[in-house]
Amino acid sequence: MTVITIHKNEALDREMYIAFHELSVAGVDFGKEIIDSHPNITVANHKKYIKDYYHNHQTEMAEMVKNTQRELDMKSEDFFLELEKYFGKDYSGKNYVGFASIFNCNPRFVENETFQIFYLKKPAYRIEVCFHEITHFAFFDFCKEQVHRTHELDTNNGPLWELSEIVNIILLNQPDFQKLICMEESLFYPTLKAKLEGVRVIWEQEGQAVSASFVCKSLEYLEKIK
Repeated sequence: MTVITIHKNEALDREMYIAFHELSVAGVDFGKEIIDSHPNITVANHKKYIKDYYHNHQTEMAEMVKNTQRELDMKSEDFFLELEKYFGKDYSGKNYVGFASIFNCNPRFVENETFQIFYLKKPAYRIEVCFHEITHFAFFDFCKEQVHRTHELDTNNGPLWELSEIVNIILLNQPDFQKLICMEESLFYPTLKAKLEGVRVIWEQEGQAVSASFVCKSLEYLEKIK
């Protein structure tokens, strides 16, 4: 059973343009990422621009969706087996949806476990985005079920969000994940680089395991150096 499916979603791209065209987070300027790929898009013309772009690039977008789906179908079973080793839960029974996007923003939506992938990314990067976002979903699910102190924390900002990004660096660079991703998992947000090593020390002290203790101690550390 396919649990990760890739689709196009023009309406979502319209929403994400408005959400990201002036957004900067933790050292990443998403508005610049958009303009780098689409120098002629504006708030005034974005609806027509996106509609025309989808029409003019429909063949290559369809090819990206097909190729990404094929690669995911080959790798997903092994990915979920690795994920279960760290989180103690089988996440392969869920249905995850990725949407090809014309913007290089790659957001994820925890509330319905969907995400976007910039369609011009190279194949390995597209698989990395898919597995990166689903690892986020597993991490937040683990926190919801086993770490009560995270329940009031924001998944899009602050220490819990920071920890989710750092955890992905630690986990997805493990050898068995690397066999599937075929590229190093790099920290996307520059302002988190100084915090990564501190959390990595806690990871080693806690037996290289995702546990309530690891999450709590890591959050305490991140809150302290805020």
